[in-house]
Amino acid sequence: MEMRPSYDHVYQQVQVLASGAGLNLYDIYEIVYVGGSASLPGLDEALAAGLSEDVVTPFSAGTVVVGGVGDPTLLAPGAGPQAKLLAALGEGSAEEREVNEAFAPGHALHSVKATTRTLWLLLPEDE
Repeated sequence: MEMRPSYDHVYQQVQVLASGAGLNLYDIYEIVYVGGSASLPGLDEALAAGLSEDVVTPFSAGTVVVGGVGDPTLLAPGAGPQAKLLAALGEGSAEEREVNEAFAPGHALHSVKATTRTLWLLLPEDE
């Protein structure tokens, strides 16, 4: 398979990231793919093979529809509630004003340099 080396590389990077965070692969409880091209069954199988058998992936949860127009999956759980919190911010405190100003057109934060590489973040689950 042409993609196998790429899938293996992603899997190795997940191992490096988990290790760097002091975790092992069995600490991962969910995989979220961002972007339609990231939702590849082969990638899902390659990652799931090294994780706990009860790890939730978009494919195991049935949230990926391959071959459709657009991306029907929920790409970033939490983005909606976060946007709602930001929209509800008042102007009462200095901190609220600072956050609101960061979203104004032309703010200095809009000119940050962004990475062209994928960044994986693993956040621990609250128990």
